[in-house]
Amino acid sequence: MRAGRGVVQTAPRRFSAGRGAAKSTLDIAKLINKVAITEEAEIYVAEHAFADFAVDERLKKNIKDKGYVTPTPIQDKVIAHILKGEDVVGIANTGTGKTAAFAIPLIDKTLKDPQVKILIMAPTRELAIQIEVEI
Repeated sequence: MRAGRGVVQTAPRRFSAGRGAAKSTLDIAKLINKVAITEEAEIYVAEHAFADFAVDERLKKNIKDKGYVTPTPIQDKVIAHILKGEDVVGIANTGTGKTAAFAIPLIDKTLKDPQVKILIMAPTRELAIQIEVEI
């Protein structure tokens, strides 16, 4: 960088040895660490299909019309428990279908009894909006 009269200018980036040394070019690729995959990811085999769950036929039709046949691991493991009225704590990465995992049983409950009221609490406005759009 060169400074002059309070103005800072940047010189073009050159990767070479210092003054007086022989000019050489730095191969940036040598500085990049490459990840070697040492084991393959486990393939999850679902125990259920969406058609197997004891939910309202209209809900099953909508799920099928959206192109969903096999639930994700979080959905496969919790939907049946929520349908039985059991409390569940599910932990899964973003984009794995957690919203549908709890929404499908709740929508089923309201379809079977329109008098039922459901309150879904979310820690952020953004998540609340996402849940509203998904449902």
